[in-house]
Parts: sequence; C-alpha cells; structure tokens
Amino acid sequence: MARHSNDREDLLREAVRLVHRVEFRPLSFSDSIVIGFRENGAASLFVGQDETYQFNSDLQLRRAHWQGELIKASRGRLVGLNREHRSNETRLLRHEFNAQETSELLGRLRSRIEELRKSIEMGQFDLVGEVSADDRSVIEMSHQWLASLANADSIEIADRPNVN
Repeated sequence: MARHSNDREDLLREAVRLVHRVEFRPLSFSDSIVIGFRENGAASLFVGQDETYQFNSDLQLRRAHWQGELIKASRGRLVGLNREHRSNETRLLRHEFNAQETSELLGRLRSRIEELRKSIEMGQFDLVGEVSADDRSVIEMSHQWLASLANADSIEIADRPNVN
C-alpha cells in the first residue's frame, strides 16, 4: 500500500485487480474509505492509511493491516508479521494472535463495518470517486457487502491468506 498524500487516489485509479471500487468519506469519519471488489467477489476495505481488511469470496477475513502489523489468515487463525530491521538484514517476525488479540481486531472490524453500513444507508457520506467494470453502483455493492458482514453471526477467518 502506498504511503503518500495521494494514496487513495492511487487506489482508486491503480488498483485494477479491484474491478469495482469506490472511495467515499463518511461524515462521521476523518479518514477516506475505499472498498473494492475483485471479479470473483472477494472484497477489500481500506480505512485511512494504515487499516486494511481483505476478504475472500466467502466473506472470510484473509489479510489485514492494523496498528502497523501485517496480518494473515492461517488455518482459521490470525498470524501477525512484523519486520525487524538490522544493520545488514530485515527479518520477518511471526506471532500467532491469541484470543484477546483476535477478539480486539475482529471487534474493531465489526464496529467499522456497522459504522460504514449505516453511513451509506443514511446517505451520510461524500462520494469521492467510483470505478466499475460495468454500470453497477459500487457504493450500492459496498452497502450490500457490508450488510452481509454485519448480519453474519461472526466474522470467519479464512484457512489461508490467498484470495481464492
């Protein structure tokens, strides 16, 4: 993910694997939101610069970026990956999330989903831009996707971080 002031413009313009994508700013958020969908229905949610959630087409969380940590799904559990920089090398340190860490991340995600769903439902957002492979409304697609996640009993974690 890019780290420049025009990151969201870059996502909207350049995230071509997300064939349907929308950028909007809920009135209750300080950050811009980008939601994108791959051809197979797998979705990604970008909140501001450092919060990302990626799902497979079965609505299972497969990857995330939160609090500076890369997170991936592995056999139905979350695994954090942190880079450790040394003078002559960079190592990737891995730790499996415990129940509290998993609950905290999923709780934050559920809260985000509900806030975004409500803001779209109530029309309380500014549309920044939209790209679609066809004539569908990506903001409406996003609302339906968010509602599906909000109505689920829980957010499932994928077996692996791959999109398929």
